[in-house]
Amino acid sequence: MKLESIKYTGIESSPALNEYVEEKIATLSKYVENFGTPRDIRVELEKTTHHHQTGPFFRAEANINIPGHFFRAEQTADDIYDAIDMLKNDLERQLSDYSDKLRTKKRDGGQEMKNMLNYDESVGE
Repeated sequence: MKLESIKYTGIESSPALNEYVEEKIATLSKYVENFGTPRDIRVELEKTTHHHQTGPFFRAEANINIPGHFFRAEQTADDIYDAIDMLKNDLERQLSDYSDKLRTKKRDGGQEMKNMLNYDESVGE
């Protein structure tokens, strides 16, 4: 899974930060590979304030556009790396839930077919 873009607002871009984001997003590929090819993966990192001394003023946001579904997560934290970690966890939860939902639909469809076949066999007797 490849990032479309990383947007920085109010903070400086760095190779270490880029690599950290790419590493965290890459761990989500195990979920996305079952959904089809993602069209768009965008991440935005922002420092929301310049004058406050305390509080969660780093924000990380990600949007993943998969054919037929859109995932969005946003997290704030005291440290940009913590915000990225929380963002990854949120996206992982969303993708896992969606994967389970698809798996359940597939299973239910298979069970329904099996029941229909069993019904047809009992009618033939």
